[in-house]
Amino acid sequence: MRLTYVDAVSIKVVILAVIAVVSIPTYFLLGGTILGFILTRIVANFFNIANAMATHRWLSHNSFEASILGRIIMFVSLILGGYGRPIHIVIAHRLHHQYTDTDLDPHSPKHLSLFKSWLGRYRTHRKISLPKDIFKKKEIVFLSKYYWTIFFIFNLIIAIIDFKTALILTPISFSYSWLVSTLLNHYAHKDGLKDYRGISLFLTSGESLHKTHHENQESYHLEMSGYRDPGKKFIDIFLKK
Repeated sequence: MRLTYVDAVSIKVVILAVIAVVSIPTYFLLGGTILGFILTRIVANFFNIANAMATHRWLSHNSFEASILGRIIMFVSLILGGYGRPIHIVIAHRLHHQYTDTDLDPHSPKHLSLFKSWLGRYRTHRKISLPKDIFKKKEIVFLSKYYWTIFFIFNLIIAIIDFKTALILTPISFSYSWLVSTLLNHYAHKDGLKDYRGISLFLTSGESLHKTHHENQESYHLEMSGYRDPGKKFIDIFLKK
């Protein structure tokens, strides 16, 4: 029986979630310190935010021009993020915006349960056009072509240097961001488009202003909502030219 792309995504989500759960006690059993854990997660969270800005606001919506430093940061973040080939992410997200909450939306809660959405059981269909603007970003084309090879080599090198640190890096970062984005997309669409404010703004780096984003897709920030967008500040400081 041939493994489908969707099946592979589901297996990845489950495996990384299991590793994430056992990684914290294992880290300390292997001699990790509280300070080491905190410092590792600070660095990991920095790249997690960069990954969200890269996959969503930079690649999927092409909403800002990145600096050289910004492109380097986002390139590393895409590898550490574990989401997969950037071009696949862009295609799925653009289909989501083009066919929001219709049968052609890859992950609308109108036809996909929260659990299936978490498993990445997105709908696939033939109405796909390649995002031509992505081909202008040569490093993204390269990463899309060799993503999993680069991903495994990158994480293997980290594991060889310090196995316990590798455990609390990508597995936790991916599982956290995947869960948060799944919850956000599900509940922000379930009963009509919504914005979520308060602590959600900081947990999602501003991505919880979901209704505002759908109404202003070409903007790299969401402060037209009247609320501060932490993602804008991050982009302005680290990523934007």
